[in-house]
Amino acid sequence: MRHGRVLVAALVCLALVGTVVPGATGQESTATETAVGAGPCESTDAGHLCLAAASVGSNVVELGESTEISYTVENRGDDVTAARVQLTIAGPNNETRSLILEEGTTLTPGESTSGALSLTGDTVGLHALQFRVVTPDGTYRFDESEPLTVDVVEDRTRLGGDLDAPDFALLALVATLTIAGVLGLRIYRQRRRRGDRPDSE
Repeated sequence: MRHGRVLVAALVCLALVGTVVPGATGQESTATETAVGAGPCESTDAGHLCLAAASVGSNVVELGESTEISYTVENRGDDVTAARVQLTIAGPNNETRSLILEEGTTLTPGESTSGALSLTGDTVGLHALQFRVVTPDGTYRFDESEPLTVDVVEDRTRLGGDLDAPDFALLALVATLTIAGVLGLRIYRQRRRRGDRPDSE
């Protein structure tokens, strides 16, 4: 009976571990993040260019890995309009830099342009990205996206790294299976021995 209770307890632990693992996402999320204009894109004297879409492929990357960002700009006005598309990146150390993705692009009414760029995470920490559509000389802003984020994390898969929730759950699962196997084998052997004993007369 004692072995039976221990075996049941081990199996209960196994069931609890099974419920923990799926919820222990932590920094494993790689969901696509999408943003549109931060405000209503209205027609102005300079034109009517809008950010129809802006997205980042994965909002969590390991150090040295890359993620793809993409955008679409649409001319919703009645005039041919030229624009510059630029990306502003704010790093975890309060460093800000801007990249020109398109310059001098001319769009006719109803026309759109799309582009994509691969960014490599070279600094650990949270980065904020924002697309902007401005005039070719940069003096007027047509539209801008809501901030997008990319979290660059260290490689946790190396031996000796910090244990996160999924790692701990995996170790608990292996330990539980080992205990259950040892106890099951011991009970099986004891029952065989009892079965081999001759009945007392």
